Amino acid sequence: MKIYFTRDGSGHHSSSLVAKKLCECFSTMGVGVTFNKKDKFHGILAFINVDDFNLLKKRPVIQRLDGIYFDKDTDYVKRNSGILKTYKESSGIIFQSNVAKKLVFSIFGETKKPFEIIHNGTYINTIGNSEKFLLDKKPEIYSKLIKFEKRIICCGKFRKIKRLPSIISGSYEYIKNNKNTALYIIGTIEGDEERDALNKYSSLSENIIYLGKQENDVVRNIQSMCDVGISLSFVDACPSSVIEQLVYGVPVVSTKFQGTNELFNEDSGVVMDVDDWNYSPIRYRDIKQIDPLLTAKAIEKCFIIGKREVRKDLDVSLMAKKYATFIKGVIGT
Repeated sequence: MKIYFTRDGSGHHSSSLVAKKLCECFSTMGVGVTFNKKDKFHGILAFINVDDFNLLKKRPVIQRLDGIYFDKDTDYVKRNSGILKTYKESSGIIFQSNVAKKLVFSIFGETKKPFEIIHNGTYINTIGNSEKFLLDKKPEIYSKLIKFEKRIICCGKFRKIKRLPSIISGSYEYIKNNKNTALYIIGTIEGDEERDALNKYSSLSENIIYLGKQENDVVRNIQSMCDVGISLSFVDACPSSVIEQLVYGVPVVSTKFQGTNELFNEDSGVVMDVDDWNYSPIRYRDIKQIDPLLTAKAIEKCFIIGKREVRKDLDVSLMAKKYATFIKGVIGT
């Protein structure tokens, strides 16, 4: 079986990272991958939507669908048009979580085609001695990490929906009474509200630390050295950063509409029930920030839980096997 991927695994987009992981795993499973439309292949794995709609007529398409647009302040119908066309004409759908499935079903309608929910996975064998790795490769970051005894970590592309101001204000509330704790922020910060929050609280406390955008191997090693993860997105299909935190045994503060909650057990962290939503379109600007005291209490609970063992059930190889099985079933090879 040979599959054409619409993403080649380059870049930092979450879909590209998954494409890279799948390529590496498929190569060990005897599943061929190509990025060349002119090659012969048995099926297409479309990451969100196909890059050439003529492909929909040539081979079975499996759509990997992790989310769609639903901000009422934008022309979300137009932005979804290519995704919807792929959704309607594909032969099968892979959702990253039940959250992603419910959102798509609410806005696009339910599909009668085969579909599967396959959560993201990550590498469990790439973390060795994180301290040595960072000391050798990123000594300036290592020195910032070891300055504090306890560490909170958040990662992402921080848009309005990610609620970075709530992450920072809630962490600051906890840090005020726990001076040996720091919040580390990794990723790009896009909005004025987000930048203002970072500037405000980092000026109030040296324990609020922005590390900027980092390479994936650096991020993984930083996360493995941290004690609590925090992700307060209004909605997120299956955030890769949280998957990594769970894999490394880091308890996570999460919110209600995140697909990674479906992977939680009693020791995985705290889910904050602060949102009421029916999966219909909303205005992102109406998304409310979270009471810092509530966030601080959730962080405290995660520190009490403490770090756990590595989650081998979230290894990327298991994710890849689920993809291969579903794809084979759809295209009939």
